[in-house]
Amino acid sequence: MYPASITKVLTSIVVMENCNLEDKVTVTQTAINSVEYGYITANLKSGETFTVEELLNILIVSSANDAALVLAEHISGSTEDFCKLMNETAIKIGCTNSNFVNPNGVHHENHYSTARDLALIGNYSLKFEKLKELFKKTYYKIPTTD
Repeated sequence: MYPASITKVLTSIVVMENCNLEDKVTVTQTAINSVEYGYITANLKSGETFTVEELLNILIVSSANDAALVLAEHISGSTEDFCKLMNETAIKIGCTNSNFVNPNGVHHENHYSTARDLALIGNYSLKFEKLKELFKKTYYKIPTTD
């Protein structure tokens, strides 16, 4: 099945394993332009700077597709390279029937998973205290940016 926004849980795992929460990230126009029309965004603007923690809040609490793309670029330089890292992480977790082609879960016929694999991803995410904290939130106010 198509995992949709549950994909963002795996994205958040990759972020937690590859970043410091205090790292500064600058939004790029490439990331903004990569969000398909009609999908949820936080209306991030090119040139704005956020910490990884702020972007994780935006990603998880708001389910913002632009935040996923900004984090993917920050970690791997491109969405394509980030997806390679996502798939490697999924295999490390024990997933055997998943393939991820984007960090946000936007529908694509080659972006799929199983209930078993998603359960493994969800369970693995709980080893990160910060993610458990974010999963409980129902509201996040984006901070003022420069």
